[in-house]
Amino acid sequence: MQRGNESPAQLAKWKAERLKTIKVQRKRANTALPALLKKFPPADQIGPREWKWIENRKPRQDDIVDAEKDLAVDIARYDDLRKRGGDAVSDFDLTISSGHDGVAALAGALKFKVAHISYNRGRLAWLKEKLGVQASIF
Repeated sequence: MQRGNESPAQLAKWKAERLKTIKVQRKRANTALPALLKKFPPADQIGPREWKWIENRKPRQDDIVDAEKDLAVDIARYDDLRKRGGDAVSDFDLTISSGHDGVAALAGALKFKVAHISYNRGRLAWLKEKLGVQASIF
């Protein structure tokens, strides 16, 4: 059958199977959450990584504001993943991007946020150093 020519009954069946898969994978992710939390520290324990300015302009004060906003968004998402586990992972990640593996989807989302947090902490530290701004705990 050519995609897009599914009957209403076939679409209903596909949707029911997809929802069942999502529910099962979300439950698997939630079950694995305590073990995963041992591998992923609280956000305040994620350090900065080395960072370099690659833009063709000098850094400005508003770059610090942007970096602080980005960091705050990343920390909020990371904290949400740590708190809600599989319930915070998208349906797409639970089914498609993780190959129907809810634990891998949750672990992957946590890894991405750790990377984003360390990136933005490094970015913020670098910007503050270059612009002569008093460093704070971020």
